[in-house]
Amino acid sequence: MITSYYITAEASKIIIDESQKSLTLENGGILIGKFSNSCAIVRHAIGPGPKAQRSPHRFKRDGEFSQSELDRYVKRSAGEFDYVGEWHSHPQYIGPSWVDLNSMAWIAANPAYLVKNPLLLICSNTNREWIIECFLCADTKLNLLSRSIMRPQSSAS
Repeated sequence: MITSYYITAEASKIIIDESQKSLTLENGGILIGKFSNSCAIVRHAIGPGPKAQRSPHRFKRDGEFSQSELDRYVKRSAGEFDYVGEWHSHPQYIGPSWVDLNSMAWIAANPAYLVKNPLLLICSNTNREWIIECFLCADTKLNLLSRSIMRPQSSAS
């Protein structure tokens, strides 16, 4: 069973940057990595895509874009890395919603996704900081693996 997770600095930066772009709307994408022993490793994050739908309380990623980016990344890694879950932002901290739980349970039960226990990473805005929580979907529940606070990096040199 997965009990911890690791995310690369590159993947974290993509998530924070994409979340920062739409502070009042949800944003999101997919997580690419692998499961190794008891650790989920997030190697890369894909953004929402050009046809994504965003609102203050809902997000739907551009599925066609996500799939093509995933296929490209899987091929480039020679199959070492694949889809491990989803990420999205919340304009304010509310924790996972029932929609989040239902979506992840659906992914876990859907054989097309090939992941029994997907990750859900939620990035929530709070006073110029981001609370990042990583959950593992198991037995139709979201189990918290990690919570951290990050600040967006300044673009000034």
